[in-house]
Amino acid sequence: MYQTVSGMASWERYWAVLRRGMVYFWRYPDDESLDKRPVAFMDLSKCTNEEVMPCTPEQCPRENSFSIDMLVSTTPSMMEKKR
Repeated sequence: MYQTVSGMASWERYWAVLRRGMVYFWRYPDDESLDKRPVAFMDLSKCTNEEVMPCTPEQCPRENSFSIDMLVSTTPSMMEKKR
């Protein structure tokens, strides 16, 4: 997962599972099987992409990368588009 924290770019690898329109993230595959709580999740009903495609090497040089644009609530009355 690519994240920007305090203006700095960072990649972190997670184990992800797609289940009922949600993507759940764990640090390790065993964490899921041990019924640990996911460290993050993504509700794909908030996805604004018409379709999700692999990133081009220009967008991201890492293999098997893709980008999802999401609507994220920043305040109770505001929505912000995040990538």
